[in-house]
Amino acid sequence: MRHQRILVGSVVAAALALPASPAAAKPPAGCPAGFDLGALTYEETLDLPRIQAGLGAGAYDLAEHEAIFVFVDRNADGLVCFKDVATLADGAAPQSGWQYLYNVVDNNAALP
Repeated sequence: MRHQRILVGSVVAAALALPASPAAAKPPAGCPAGFDLGALTYEETLDLPRIQAGLGAGAYDLAEHEAIFVFVDRNADGLVCFKDVATLADGAAPQSGWQYLYNVVDNNAALP
């Protein structure tokens, strides 16, 4: 009987020491490597210099910018990852609009 209690106590202690199952854990709201500006809310994107320049130049309006943000935010958590594409636009003609753009992807947060 004493050996059974020790065995049961050891099993319970081991179970408590185990981390929560991966299925129950919510992944972090991180961005892929290289997305140097991180996960931003819609309101935060309005402070980005390229967004301000694009709005000021009439390349797009607030409704268009918001529509793209909502489209990219597939998991609807209000965060989108931004990457400056200045090096990708090197040598692009001004009429191409590159000077007003960022590379964007949804963050990897779990679906709500």
